[in-house]
Amino acid sequence: MKILASRPVWLIGLMMLSVGMVVVVGLGSTVEDADAARKRIVAYARDADKLDAKDSTEFAAASSAPLWAHVNSNGTLVRGNGANTSGRLGVGQHYVNFNRDVSFCGYVATSTDAYATPTGTLQGASYGQPREVTVYTVDSTGTRVDVPFHLVVTC
Repeated sequence: MKILASRPVWLIGLMMLSVGMVVVVGLGSTVEDADAARKRIVAYARDADKLDAKDSTEFAAASSAPLWAHVNSNGTLVRGNGANTSGRLGVGQHYVNFNRDVSFCGYVATSTDAYATPTGTLQGASYGQPREVTVYTVDSTGTRVDVPFHLVVTC
């Protein structure tokens, strides 16, 4: 009995009890953290097939065929895929309206008239209208000219 009453044994017992309490308290917060993490993972998994609140099927359908337009020099839409309307805003300035948002896409325009005045630049840009691309056509001197063009939009 004297051994149990000695000071070192009590100190060792007290230290073991303290360590046990720290482990128990630490595990409690770990369990709470794990539960919170599990809830976040479940929330992410629920929306895993969405990007910018769009369902994955919308992206698959949108990317299955490229958007493009063939536009006459007077701005009329000849044909296209996903192109709703087009028009002439001024000399060498045309717009093409598509059936979906193209504001974060890339645009390439090329002249379709091999006999027209040599075209210096065809530029496509989207200005404030998320479904619309404006195309500027200029000749080799930088003067705006009306020429027919193809526009391809890649998203």
